[in-house]
Amino acid sequence: MTAILKNYITIAEPAKRAAHAHQILDRLRVIKIFEVEELIMLLSMILSQLEKKKCNFDLRMIVIDSLSSLFAGVSPKQ
Repeated sequence: MTAILKNYITIAEPAKRAAHAHQILDRLRVIKIFEVEELIMLLSMILSQLEKKKCNFDLRMIVIDSLSSLFAGVSPKQ
C-alpha cells in the first residue's frame, strides 16, 4: 500500500515522499468485521458519536470492502 501511495504523492524527494505516505497511512483505521450484526453495531456507534459530536477522530470516509461476504451465510427471511 505504501508503494502505491508513494506514486500519487507529488513530493520529489523520495525520503519525504515516503514519510508523507506513512503519515497518510497512519490516519487509516482497519476494523475487521465478520458478521452483519457487528457491522450494524459499529456503524450505529459511529453515527451516534458523530451526532453527539464526540468523535475523537476526523472522519472523512468509511470504506466497506467485501460487503457481500458478510451476507454469504445469511439466509433471506421468509
